[in-house]
Amino acid sequence: MATAVANGVTAAGGVIVSFQGTTGGDLNSGTNIFGVGDLKLVDNLVACAVKDHNIDPRRIYAMGCSAGGLFSTAMAALRSQYLAAASPNSGGSVVPAAFANDHTPPLMTVHGKMGSDVVIIDFASASATADKTFKARGGFVIDCDTGAGHCGGGGLAGDAWKFLQAHPFGVDPEPWAAGLPAGFSTQCKIQ
Repeated sequence: MATAVANGVTAAGGVIVSFQGTTGGDLNSGTNIFGVGDLKLVDNLVACAVKDHNIDPRRIYAMGCSAGGLFSTAMAALRSQYLAAASPNSGGSVVPAAFANDHTPPLMTVHGKMGSDVVIIDFASASATADKTFKARGGFVIDCDTGAGHCGGGGLAGDAWKFLQAHPFGVDPEPWAAGLPAGFSTQCKIQ
C-alpha cells in the first residue's frame, strides 16, 4: 500500500519514516515486536520533524502491515495526542491499547477475509476489535475487507491516501459522515 501514499506524502513535501527494526518489544501493540522504546523514538522523530523540518503537526499518520499494522493501530491510541489518523493493513488490535487522551484518531482498517488473513492471529478479527474500540469512543471508522490474504490491501492504497488527506488532526465535522466519497472502494464500509 505504501507506493500511492509515499508518492502523495513526498509530493506534498512530507517525510516518511519506516521502521526496519525495533528497540525491543512488549505487548503495547499486541506482539513482542514493537514497544515503548519504539514509541519514544517516534515521539522524538515527530518533534524533530515539526520543529526542524516544517512538518504540519496536524498531518501525522501511521500505516503498517502485519506487526507494523498492529503497531500503527496501537500508535493511534497510545499517541492520540498527536496522531491524526491511521490505516493499518492486516493490523488492528489484539489487546486494545489505552488512549493517551480524549482524542480518537479516525481509523481505516484493511484486511483479508476471516480465516484467510492469518499469521499467528486472524487479522480480520484483530481489525474488528480495533474498529469496535475506536467506534465505541466516538471515532470515525472505515473497515475494508479485501477478501485477499495477508497484507493484500495494495489495491486500496489510493483510497488510504484519500482517507489520510481528508483527516487532519481534529477534523470537525467529520468530512465523510454522510458516506464515502465517489469512487472509493466498495470493499470498504463505514462502521
